[in-house]
Amino acid sequence: KMRALFWQNPDDFAKEAARLYPGVAGMLTRNNKDRTLTMGNGRVVQAAAAQEFYTWNSAGNIDPTVFGGPTRSQDYAMSFDPGRPNLEKMLTFNAEVGNILACNSTAGCPGSAARPCPGTRLALKITVEVLKYVLTVTDPIRAEGEL
Repeated sequence: KMRALFWQNPDDFAKEAARLYPGVAGMLTRNNKDRTLTMGNGRVVQAAAAQEFYTWNSAGNIDPTVFGGPTRSQDYAMSFDPGRPNLEKMLTFNAEVGNILACNSTAGCPGSAARPCPGTRLALKITVEVLKYVLTVTDPIRAEGEL
């Protein structure tokens, strides 16, 4: 089943894999001043200046309000579906992947991908090409040249 999903749309397969199993799930940062943060669930957090904290942005990639489909299902948000309509909303630690891929500059695109990771395109391309190679070599039909 996964082979068939891959060959239907290799690029979307790689994005969906990255959404659920990110290479970079977040980042360690240091707070530059005292802050009061209100989380999405209403919880208030006090963050002191010079305090280190980890931003776990990959949790947004399984948010049922974004990836849960019309019923906002947690199960669907956690499921592997490279055909999901809003796959471009997958978060990297810099921006949504769709905005990064639409930005034609690694210097950034204000308002959408202010600081895109130049490795985003490379990581997705390498993933697709490696999987194409592995699946072609391990699949006798495709090894005969039927890509």
